[in-house]
Amino acid sequence: MIGQGFSLKYLIPMAIEFLKEDIFIEGDLFPGDLLKNVLSIDLLFWKNHTLLWREIEALIQQRREDIHKLNISDAVFYNAFSNI
Repeated sequence: MIGQGFSLKYLIPMAIEFLKEDIFIEGDLFPGDLLKNVLSIDLLFWKNHTLLWREIEALIQQRREDIHKLNISDAVFYNAFSNI
């Protein structure tokens, strides 16, 4: 549902809790698919939920090299706040 943009204000806090446990947690497709969906959310959501953005940002900073090794792009996510 995150990938389709539904109920994000409820689902993203839940997703963050899962990602804190295992940043590469697998949903239905492949390791890291939850993270990939979270990082590709529409920019407007992140602009309206900066505290959630900061939580995700802190998580990916800890594992950035590993994230890139799995070819999970964080470009859309970082474009939301390129001036931070």
